[in-house]
Order: sequence, then structure tokens, then C-alpha cells
Amino acid sequence: MGHPWSDDEIARLPVGSARAELLEEIMNSTDSADRSGRRADVEADATSRRATRWLVPLAAAAVVAALATAPVWWPDGDGGRDGEVAATPPSPSAPTGVAYRAVLVDASGWTLNGVADDADGGEIDYERGQESLEVHWREAGDYTGYVEDRSDIGPATDTELAGLPALQWSYDARDHTTIRDVQDGFFLEVRGSGMDLGSYTELLGQLRMATAEEFQASLPEEYVTDAERADVVAEMLQGIADAAAPNPVRPTPADGSEPAPITSTEVERYNLGADVAGTVACEWIAAYESARESGTSETLSQAQQVLSTSRQWPVLQEMAGEGDYPRVIWQISRRAQTGQPIGEYAQGVC
Repeated sequence: MGHPWSDDEIARLPVGSARAELLEEIMNSTDSADRSGRRADVEADATSRRATRWLVPLAAAAVVAALATAPVWWPDGDGGRDGEVAATPPSPSAPTGVAYRAVLVDASGWTLNGVADDADGGEIDYERGQESLEVHWREAGDYTGYVEDRSDIGPATDTELAGLPALQWSYDARDHTTIRDVQDGFFLEVRGSGMDLGSYTELLGQLRMATAEEFQASLPEEYVTDAERADVVAEMLQGIADAAAPNPVRPTPADGSEPAPITSTEVERYNLGADVAGTVACEWIAAYESARESGTSETLSQAQQVLSTSRQWPVLQEMAGEGDYPRVIWQISRRAQTGQPIGEYAQGVC
């Protein structure tokens, strides 16, 4: 039976090298009108850093680790229920004031496939044999749309998920999804595949709320905790700086101030690397485009030089074995070396 994909899931598909090859073909095209049309079709979902996650293989073997207790991290909140599948989400109760919470799976044998976390939501994926567990947290404003979309499957079943009322549907006998009520501006959706309804229901009963500290403590070594992130970002930046020398690692802002610190909430090294390398690359891409338009040859040359070193950036070399984000930066760099405009191509990384 075919898998019933939602728009959100399609946007997250890790299509990897095939799509990167198509992007390369588009970049190398000499017909600007035709190229722009194909680019609009292929990269319509790449208007933000989150939309570029098609370049991140959530199931990369390098980040899979066996967990006795598998963590699920999501923005915290507190919510109630109005008892109806209505046009508006359930009315939330007072916020708890806690920045994040986590849901832990009290079941053995699950492996962590990947984590993506942004200010507006995120996702964590697990598997156990042929079973998979996807956990999404999304902003409250999207609640109604997701409930209406899932309602196309059929009538919802009232249930409970991690202490709050929830609605549940089954795509088929071995594929089920549950949407939890809004809590402090976010709602949770859990999807279990490869398991019958009884096993899925049992799994939902093994989800429990925990603190952000518990989540951090349960992360495998391959992941980056809050306490480690600043040092890892500094290490990644130093590698870029060494490759870019004698040019500065980041261009000076137009007002002469220091570049803003690079911030990220990512716990997966690949995603964190995309935030770091992407910030640096995008700043130089912006400097290149500005200098190209204004005719400032010195800045143009410096931007070209730094972008030309991107193949030597250790963070991108590390990421290249797991996904295609580095390849897109390298393709953009190649355009810069020949003096071509970058424009909308930067949407693939910026």
C-alpha cells in the first residue's frame, strides 16, 4: 500500500544526490530564462534555512545511536481542550514559563535517526527494526490546518498523549498519527509506522514529559548539548578561518560593527554545521552580490577568494559524507569565481 504523504513530510524528504544533481544542472545552464523557470519549480520550498533540510539525511548512519530511553525534545507549554474538532485549536491554559520540555520513550531498542530543531518547531525521528517513530512539534497557528488535513483520513479517535487530550487517526493498519492539544504556543504530532494499533497505543503510553536537562543528559556522544555548542561553533569557525586566511572569516558589516554571534539550537552536528557554514557563506555571498552591483572590486575579489576556499572548510568536508548541503555551497562558489550573479541560487543555503 502506498504511503500517504502530507505536504510537510514531502518538504522534508531527504532526496539527496538526485536533487543536488538537478540543482547543479540548473546552476550550469546558460539559458537564464529557462533556468529561472526550472529553479522556481525545483526550489520553491527553499525560501528559508528550514526549507533546506532536504539536504540533511535524517537517517544518516553516522548519527544513529541505540538508546534505552529515547528523548523527544519540543518547545514547552500547557494546554486544554474544547472537546471538538473545530476551526480553532483548543484554548491553552497559562504558560508554564519553561523554555523547553522533553518527552522520553520508556521503551528499549529504539535508535535515534536525527534531530532538527528551530524556533518555530522541529522533528525527531527514531526506528526499531521495521518500526519508525516520528515526533513533530509545530506552532499553534498551524494546529487547525493539520487537524483538518488529518481529518481527510477519516473520523478522529479521542485519546491522550503525554498527559493532554489528543486526536488520533490511522492511515492504514500499520501507520498511525496522533495530534496533541496546543501547549504554550506549540502542538505535538506523533506518527508511528510499521506497527499495529495495539503496539502504537502501547508506545504512546510510554511517552512521558521530562525536563530539558534530562533530554540533554540522554543525548548520545555524537550530538551537541547546550553546554558544548559554543565550543563546537568556535571550532567550526576556526577551521573556516584557517582555510580562508589571510582573509577574515566573516565580512565586516556595512556599519563597521563586529559580525553578530552565530546562534543555533541544533543538537545534530550536520544541522549545526549548516547553521555555521551557512551563516559564513551567506554573508560572503551577500558581500559578493553587493560588490558586484556597486563595482567595488576589492570587496568582490575578497568575497571570491573566501568562497573559493569553501572546499577546504573542515565543517563542510565533514558534512559531505552525510548530505548535499556542502555541494550546494560549492556550486555557488563556482558561480562566484566566474563572476556570475548568484541571486536566487542562494536560497538553497541561506
